Amino acid sequence: MTPLSDDKIRVRVREVLLECAPVKTPPDSPHLELVNDLGYNSLALLEAIVTLEDELGFFLIDDGTTESISTVADIQDYVVKLAHAEA
Repeated sequence: MTPLSDDKIRVRVREVLLECAPVKTPPDSPHLELVNDLGYNSLALLEAIVTLEDELGFFLIDDGTTESISTVADIQDYVVKLAHAEA
């Protein structure tokens, strides 16, 4: 499998998070908040993370890092960091 570029990872993460979001018409903002803007609760976020794991082929939840994640950009940065670690 060809590794995705950082930009492609960021785009796909945003797409998945918007597709899975409970709020279907979020504000147009580059720093969307998962809870306040997209309506995520713990179950909805878990479903989105499982979708991302299936698509990307590696696990996203493995340490306490997710506690500091509150925006789409946070998840994008985290996934890009993990993708580099997996390479």
